[in-house]
Amino acid sequence: MELLQLKYFLSAAKSENFSKTAADFMVPQSTVSQTIKKLESELGLNLFDRIGNRVRLNNNGKIFQNAISKALNEINTACETLNEIAQGNLGTVSILIKTDRRFIAECIAEYKENNPNIKFTVHHRMPSTPTHFDIIIDDQNSNYPDLISHPLITENIFIGVNKSHKLADKKFLCFEDIKNESFISMPDNSSLYRHLHLFFEKNGQTPVIDIFCDDPFYIRKYLKLQFGIALWPEFSWKDMEKDIVLLPMKDKSLIRKVYLFTESGEVQTLAAKNFSEFLLKKAKNL
Repeated sequence: MELLQLKYFLSAAKSENFSKTAADFMVPQSTVSQTIKKLESELGLNLFDRIGNRVRLNNNGKIFQNAISKALNEINTACETLNEIAQGNLGTVSILIKTDRRFIAECIAEYKENNPNIKFTVHHRMPSTPTHFDIIIDDQNSNYPDLISHPLITENIFIGVNKSHKLADKKFLCFEDIKNESFISMPDNSSLYRHLHLFFEKNGQTPVIDIFCDDPFYIRKYLKLQFGIALWPEFSWKDMEKDIVLLPMKDKSLIRKVYLFTESGEVQTLAAKNFSEFLLKKAKNL
């Protein structure tokens, strides 16, 4: 029993016309007739009643039609699924996003619009138990020696101040301008906290941190209340700076380089590979 036999049969069962089936498949009518007879011979019973030059699907044929329709639907679904997998449009992408969460989240949303069968599992912190990730987004290039790093984003880190702050009218800042200011900082396990301390250490100082906050929305609130100043990443917190003045460092010493880490091409899934390429392309347009 061959797949083409079953397709001929279903077409003929629907139309009860071998000539129409032959025309639909662009084969001679004799081919359809012989194929159906061979199928009936294999089953040991007739599927059609022949009345003169006409055929009618009998009860045996109706039972077989119902079963084969379901089976072919399953086969077609399986073929479509395999094709989706082959194209990288099906599967799950596990991703750890340690920096630039807003940008990555927007990319995931856009990607899923065109690839609805792709699923994402997202973490913002490294789990305490060993966990496999297809993609890691981080600014610490030395943390993943077994993975391949791809430069993703290079962004300025501004100093965010209230528009009424004494520094707000400056075009740029020097370290002397901020060394005695109180900071509002992300938690001590964050990228921005690390950059703040590294920046001050290079200048032989330690930052004064009055408020720790893990939510950029409330960091903006505290800035508006003039509780201090804060580091403000160029892309990660883009479009959130209402009523906030963003000031660059004169020597451009506050810069964050973010990397995309993946497994080698030999073990990376096609779904992860396709999404990685999508992220890299989107980052180029920032």
